[in-house]
Amino acid sequence: MSRIILHIGTHKTATTSIQKFLASNRDELKKRGIFYPDYSLVKRAPHYAHLGMVNALSGRHPKYSQPMAERFFKRVVERSKDYDTTIISGEPFYRHIDVDPSDNKKHPAETYWPLREAYIKKIRRIFGDVEVVVVFRRQTEYAQSLYQEHIKATTYSRNFQRFLDDFWFHFAFNDQALRWKAEFPKFKAFSFEGLAKKKDIVHEFCSQLGLDLDDLALPERSNEGLPVDLVILKRMIHRGSVINSELRPMLQELVNKFPETLWQDSKNRSFFGSNAAQIDFQKKFDDDNERLKTLISGPFAEEEKLFPESSKEMIYGDHMNERFLMAVVQKLLDA
Repeated sequence: MSRIILHIGTHKTATTSIQKFLASNRDELKKRGIFYPDYSLVKRAPHYAHLGMVNALSGRHPKYSQPMAERFFKRVVERSKDYDTTIISGEPFYRHIDVDPSDNKKHPAETYWPLREAYIKKIRRIFGDVEVVVVFRRQTEYAQSLYQEHIKATTYSRNFQRFLDDFWFHFAFNDQALRWKAEFPKFKAFSFEGLAKKKDIVHEFCSQLGLDLDDLALPERSNEGLPVDLVILKRMIHRGSVINSELRPMLQELVNKFPETLWQDSKNRSFFGSNAAQIDFQKKFDDDNERLKTLISGPFAEEEKLFPESSKEMIYGDHMNERFLMAVVQKLLDA
């Protein structure tokens, strides 16, 4: 019997690498009975992932409509019968709730969870009893990577602490997992750190799904996180409409010319204000993460934590390094 796998994220857990691996091997996968669909099903240009159609399904895409997304996924389900395995991969599955597209406000827990459950039920109606797969990463590292990506990909301009408050639901792993599992009994969850212990994370992810693809080549690594100083610079740009419209392209061009030595001070940087603040943030999830262990593909020793403690020496603070700031000013003066 054919199976459909929905890979729902989370963000910043090698999702882009997995998606580009599947997309670059699409023809070979078909020969092996694995269908990784592209947008040609609705006569649109191919993309390495299904982010656009997942966003469009919630009315949140500038070019793809909701009916188009529904048509795309209906055709995917129909075509899946011709293959042993069909894989759909899109991180927006992990973040959407069932609201009107014009609703961009941040919902507190009492309104968020009912809207989240309604969205998951909607996904169940579209796909049926399929396998849902998610990868979770230690909350402190996940929060920082997610913040970097959010500044990089949107015009978000709030600081890191406000981001943690605004997007609290991203880090409630156990609550998210339980709601997906309630609708999809074939739910599978992995830890990013556990997958990373093995060969490479892409092949290990596929192996955990019963797909032996070790002989297929990996694409070049992509979607690397931005250095902390560059994230803060982009955040500053987002805060001014004049800068956004007139100076942003020029600043980006200048930044691309900065020497590699400028990024050395960004290594092992943390947006948390201190080590104590980072520890306190992670401790908030200790009990939930212990419960989450029962849903994660293990096994785990009795006293073993789901996410190992970080041993990296970090430099803390959500502020720009003075040396980098001076370099930006000098570049502007020289321009």
